Amino acid sequence: MREITLQRSFLDDFASFDPFEGPWTPHFDHGAYDDWRARTLVPNGEAQIYVDPGYAGAGDQPLGLNAFEVRNGVLRITADRTPGSLLPLLENRAFVSGLITSRQSHLQQHGYFEIRARMPEGRGLWPAFWLHRVGQWPPEIDVFEVLAADPESVYVTTHWRQDGEDRHTGCRLPADEAHKKFRLYGVLWTKTDIVFFLDREAVAAIEVKPEMDGPMYMMANLAVGGDWGGPPDQTTPFPSAFEIDWIASWQFEGPPAIP
Repeated sequence: MREITLQRSFLDDFASFDPFEGPWTPHFDHGAYDDWRARTLVPNGEAQIYVDPGYAGAGDQPLGLNAFEVRNGVLRITADRTPGSLLPLLENRAFVSGLITSRQSHLQQHGYFEIRARMPEGRGLWPAFWLHRVGQWPPEIDVFEVLAADPESVYVTTHWRQDGEDRHTGCRLPADEAHKKFRLYGVLWTKTDIVFFLDREAVAAIEVKPEMDGPMYMMANLAVGGDWGGPPDQTTPFPSAFEIDWIASWQFEGPPAIP
């Protein structure tokens, strides 16, 4: 691969975290803050609803549920069972969890995007780091998805639309001890190629597909259940956390800047 020069364009090392004042938004782009449909992906069959301390669900007062905690410079996104008394206010979703997106603060076309993270372990847990276009799906670049029943593997995927059909391609990659230690997961997005990295070693490449020609924002989340990985079972530990040390991006210009 040819040499490239990168300049860092975004970094959050999670010395602190505030879902209302910082660079992150705690819900999807396709709905308002108080719209529950912006806090889960119904087409995926997911069982969680994404919460933050200000979210009131179907009530008129914040429920005070918080899926986010910083410990020693690491953001923990925690999935847990929904308190029984709150189920009617949260669309009877059995689990609460968290999502962060940079849609309000940072969008970028092309470059290198990276997360340093440790995965949860347990059937039905579904952590991910992905890139998404504002107000449009597809395109989507999944830097990684993990079905936490198999924490030794990650899935990398791209989604696009061609000839009126939604399409995707990707592969499953080994990621030893992803639930035991922090590892680096990255993607290099150029005009022609999407190259996936594990611990800054290139591990897979996919050619750029139609409609991947505009800026995207970053998302990290911990879903629960879903049609792909299946539901949790009695062995799944709750609460369970997806731990993030940093998230960063670089552009194709200037000198390199590594966190």
